[in-house]
Amino acid sequence: MATNCITQSYIELVNAIVNLSDAYLYAARLDDALQLLSSELVELLECEFPLEERVRIQVQRANIMRFKNRLDGSSNDATLGLLFEAEKTAKSLDDRGLLADVASLIGLILYDQELWASTLETPLQYFEQALAIRRETDDQKGIVESLFNIGTVHQNKKGRADEDIERALAYFEEAYQLAEEGGFRWEKAHVARHLGYIYGHQKGDLSTALSYHKEFLDVNEEVGFKLYLPPAHTRVGFTYYELEDLDRALEHFEAAQAIAEETGYQHPLAEAWLGLGLVQEGKGDASAALKYYERALAIAQPINLLGLSAWTKTARIARISMSTDCGNRYHSKNLPNSGVTPRIICTSIADTTLARRAVNSTIATATVLGTI
Repeated sequence: MATNCITQSYIELVNAIVNLSDAYLYAARLDDALQLLSSELVELLECEFPLEERVRIQVQRANIMRFKNRLDGSSNDATLGLLFEAEKTAKSLDDRGLLADVASLIGLILYDQELWASTLETPLQYFEQALAIRRETDDQKGIVESLFNIGTVHQNKKGRADEDIERALAYFEEAYQLAEEGGFRWEKAHVARHLGYIYGHQKGDLSTALSYHKEFLDVNEEVGFKLYLPPAHTRVGFTYYELEDLDRALEHFEAAQAIAEETGYQHPLAEAWLGLGLVQEGKGDASAALKYYERALAIAQPINLLGLSAWTKTARIARISMSTDCGNRYHSKNLPNSGVTPRIICTSIADTTLARRAVNSTIATATVLGTI
């Protein structure tokens, strides 16, 4: 009786620690979350936790580390080490649900590492393993997550074809429907942002895209998830930009900038500055736009945001090339040697529409939005 009471108390303690670390994550206080999960108290008591609960702490620590590494460009080697250890323990315990969670997180980290550089076969294997277990255990929320993850592989793998986009869309739509049926609002909104991207950039349906992007923004504002608020705002901002509503686009890019500056994370700040540059150039202020482009590029290159770096360069070239007096200074010098180039390079201020298409085709090829 006493032993059961102690075990239950430890389980409740782990729940409290995980929940508090999630609260820190939502508030963009990743260092505080990691300090909590690595605190002397946790380390002192960890040997007393039931083995399953120890693995939960490991997995949560790895999850927070993944977010931090994505934002500052750090290596995921230590994170993967934690997860491979957790994977062994989950197998020894024959804990199917825990194994699915670990496999899903390993897949996400490998996906981050291989994004745009491979066909993503290895992360796909982990995502499919997680999906199979979750179907077996009837974990509906987990199934939504796994369907979404598999969809992102087809959406973003190297050398993707039209059929890959359609396959991604099918996975996203199934995940969205299941999330709606299960009342999983956060998971549903997470899928919505990728549906918005496909409808906006692959299908050219900006109205539907805007609706999905606003859904993602609304849910993040409701829960106060500060890490996702800047990209949520930029997604809406870029859609308004493509709809040529520059004033509304400006509102969302400025909101993204303010939150990104508050949290101190550079990746979303670079995206906000790129959007502000596009808006300023659209309003005819090429000088202000160039300053924003330069700021975005200065962030993107040091932390290896290769997609954003290429995107910033090509967007800047396409836009600045509309002005013949400054375009000649940047066109030949800054054309990125990245394999990601705009389909159209404009050489006259009259070619605004062509420049917009060039930028949008680059966005469709090299976007980094939604990868947090």
